[in-house]
Amino acid sequence: MVLKPWSERKATAAHLQPVVQKELESITGLRAAHSSPAAPGAFGLPVQFVIQTTDAFERLNEVASAFHQEAQKSGMFIFIDNDLRYDLPQSTIVIDRELTPSSGSP
Repeated sequence: MVLKPWSERKATAAHLQPVVQKELESITGLRAAHSSPAAPGAFGLPVQFVIQTTDAFERLNEVASAFHQEAQKSGMFIFIDNDLRYDLPQSTIVIDRELTPSSGSP
C-alpha cells in the first residue's frame, strides 16, 4: 500500500493501520496483516514462536493449538497463525551420489 503525500492526506499511517486491518479481516479465507514499514520503535510485525518436539505430530498440534488460543486471548497480537500442516505430508530425499551406481552419464 502506498500512501498519498502528506500534503494530500490528513491521516497518519498509524491511524490507517487498524482501518486497513479491519478491511483485510473481512475477506473470507484471507489471513493477512498490515504492517507499517520498519522504523525505530517497538511495534509491528513479525514476531514468531517456534515449538519443536520429537513427539508425535498430533501432540505437537495439541500444544500449538493451545498456544494459539492463549495468544489470541491475550489481545497482544494483531495477527496469529498456526502453520502446522501435517495433513500435507512432505518428504526430503537426499541421495548420496558416492553410493549410487553410476549410469555412465556425468
